[in-house]
Amino acid sequence: MKRILVLAGVIFGFLNLSWGQLSFPGTPVSFQKEQLSWYVPTVDLPSLDIQKLLDEDAVSKDKGTPLRVGVNHQVTLNMYNSGKWDHLPNGERIWRMAVRSEGALALHFNFNQFVIPKGAEVYIYSPDRQHVAGMYDQRSTLEDGEFYAQDIPGDEMIIEYYQPASVDGTPQIEISSVGHTYKAISNYKGYHGTAEGDCHINTACPEVEPWRDQVNSVVLIKITAGEYVYMCSGAMINNTRQDNTPYVFTAEHCYESGAAWRFYFGYETSSCEAIGGSFNKVAIGGQLVAKGQDSDFMLLKITGDINENYKPNIFLAGWNRNSTTPSVGAAIHHPGGDYKKYSKPRSVTSGTGYYTYFWRVGWLLGENNKGTTEQGSSGSPLFDANGYIVGSLCCGTSSCEYIDANNVGPSGFDHYGKLSYSWTGNNTTNNARKLQPWLDPDNWGNVALAGRYWNDQVGVDQYSAIETFTVHPNPSGGLVSFKDLVLESTATCFVYDPMGRLLISTTLQPDDLYQFDWSYLSHGLYLVEVKSQQKHYRAKLLITK
Repeated sequence: MKRILVLAGVIFGFLNLSWGQLSFPGTPVSFQKEQLSWYVPTVDLPSLDIQKLLDEDAVSKDKGTPLRVGVNHQVTLNMYNSGKWDHLPNGERIWRMAVRSEGALALHFNFNQFVIPKGAEVYIYSPDRQHVAGMYDQRSTLEDGEFYAQDIPGDEMIIEYYQPASVDGTPQIEISSVGHTYKAISNYKGYHGTAEGDCHINTACPEVEPWRDQVNSVVLIKITAGEYVYMCSGAMINNTRQDNTPYVFTAEHCYESGAAWRFYFGYETSSCEAIGGSFNKVAIGGQLVAKGQDSDFMLLKITGDINENYKPNIFLAGWNRNSTTPSVGAAIHHPGGDYKKYSKPRSVTSGTGYYTYFWRVGWLLGENNKGTTEQGSSGSPLFDANGYIVGSLCCGTSSCEYIDANNVGPSGFDHYGKLSYSWTGNNTTNNARKLQPWLDPDNWGNVALAGRYWNDQVGVDQYSAIETFTVHPNPSGGLVSFKDLVLESTATCFVYDPMGRLLISTTLQPDDLYQFDWSYLSHGLYLVEVKSQQKHYRAKLLITK
């Protein structure tokens, strides 16, 4: 069914311009064209029984399943069967269409075709023009020709296509589904959902500051697949090439075949006690890299470009694959799809029985409690005391609210899949079932790797190749020299321990002898890296005492 929408007025101030994933600064042309009609044809989507959905969700709160937050309306809406074209006297063309789904907290479009001629522009915005997504253009389309737009708050949104007179080509825009977020919220809850418990701590609070880097690695994952929209948590994770490959570590039970993946960065409150904050910094497109059921892990790769404005604050978390019980650290997650939260564990032990491949985590009790987890926290990382990821949340019985004496509530336990087990998947030969080929692609053998910010180092992809050189003698007592190292300009030599910690940084010149006394290093394996503007070398060194 279609109806006519009357825009409330022309509002040029206070626009919430959301420059998202493959989007660029701009303003919808219709906001500036007085000769355009304010009337836009609107497609009304079928009404939903929201209470029934909420009742179903109340029964299914298992952390071992992704959190359902929305319904996915299947549609076929394109520039030929919907909307309205305006042809201006100067040759410009504008197509607009509104979509309404009553009662939605937010809406988003999923496109199976998004062909935009070079020079044309696309925007999506709320009828009151307070929320604007875009500009999108030909650079926004994913490699497979699809596109997933970010959320627009409210139950109505408008898509606008603008083609200047000077632009040739025919656009092909087709919407395959519309995501309707239905989870009710209050003023104290998040834009993408709501935490049921009130024991979680906002990550903007001062006590979380020691974990700021780890907080900046955690992302909310929105999964549109089939009839529904789901939610999980995850973390950006580093690899030994340190080349900014956009890997996201999460749980296998969050996997949905054929899903439209959205990854939200920095979704957290603006201050400790704030009731609002950042919510729409998004990258789109996800590719399954590896997953395994035994330890409930999944590694995804973001396939769409990430906005350059986001990158300085993206932390690629470090990891520790040691199989010994980790020290107590922190949990960072998005319970119920809420703003990012911090929870402090009481204990970490190894699981038993069915949970042999999991860490068993207990939470602080009574007045000492500093959060637990809940559905929506699925896939979120468990950090050890050094800030390294050691597991991803699978399932458990903890919650902020006391339920009964059977370890359900704050005294309940949660299970995080062991990264140490997921590393080789019990020595499987299938690379799609283990982490090692992806997080250590050159087989350096790191037991752990420190995290780093996206812009901290020059990525390996800026070099033509990684080359090897010889450290002699090897093994060594510490007096070493480099062979097969040809430098054309000044370079820097880095030495890391097996935990990925930087121990030595020294400048090299092309005419140096490359002789070093590292006898003060302890017995063990070290990674030696040399970087110049033209070359990138790596070698291993074994120190024996």
